Amino acid sequence: MHNRELLLRWVAGENIHVMEPDSECCPDFACCQSRNYFSPTMRARFLRAIDEKDTNTVMLMTYMAIQGLYASQGVNMRIVGEESGNA
Repeated sequence: MHNRELLLRWVAGENIHVMEPDSECCPDFACCQSRNYFSPTMRARFLRAIDEKDTNTVMLMTYMAIQGLYASQGVNMRIVGEESGNA
């Protein structure tokens, strides 16, 4: 399955984890978790950001997904320079 097909199916609500040739998760890791981090609106916005080559939005949304993944496992994630307890 090509990246674009995987992305379009994810936007449509289908969380697919591709195992071969390389393991690849959905942008919000919903394929590996029991919940969806991104709403349908956020998924559509992520796709639009990719299509528009809006790197800042793609990076921000990817960070949000990674932070959600860590939080679901009880791990606190902070940006360098943040003081402990303010994250």
